[in-house]
Parts: sequence; structure tokens; C-alpha cells
Amino acid sequence: MSDYEQADSSGWAPNPAVIAAEEAVIGSIIQSRTAAETATETLRSEHFFRPAHQLVFETVAGLVESGKDVNAVAVLGELTTAGTITLAAGATIQQTI
Repeated sequence: MSDYEQADSSGWAPNPAVIAAEEAVIGSIIQSRTAAETATETLRSEHFFRPAHQLVFETVAGLVESGKDVNAVAVLGELTTAGTITLAAGATIQQTI
């Protein structure tokens, strides 16, 4: 991706700091159940600009809700089982594993 993302349907495009913040949140929630629980109490997937980040967030939220372990391997497994791993290809999870 370039330093600036493509604009969304409303015309808004994030600067690199917004994407870096998303990556930091995603990286945190796939490594810590406490971080995942806290994030899922306050955030929703639509708070993320990148679709891959939205997908990973939704996957983590599902793990939290079902009481399953939250870690990079579990998230990768859920994405693979759901057949959505290729949609999350650019997400931080693959960089973490």
C-alpha cells in the first residue's frame, strides 16, 4: 500500500498514522485476551478503515464471545476455517506468526 490509502465511499482517506494505529490495535488484541476483551467492549469492526483489519477484529470478537483462547494461532485457525484467510492477507496477524 502507498503511504496514503484510497478514499472510502465518503471520500475520507486515512493518513499513515491512522493505519499504524489500526495495526497496533490488531497486533495487541491477537496477543492478549485482556486487550481483546477491552477492545471488543469499546470498538466495533467498522471503526477500522482496512477491510482486513475489520475481518481480524470480527474474528477476535467471536473468539472472545465464545470464550475461546485468543492468540495469533487461534485467529489464524478461525480465519482459515471460515475461508477468509485470503481476505485478511494484508493484516498484521500474518506478520505476527
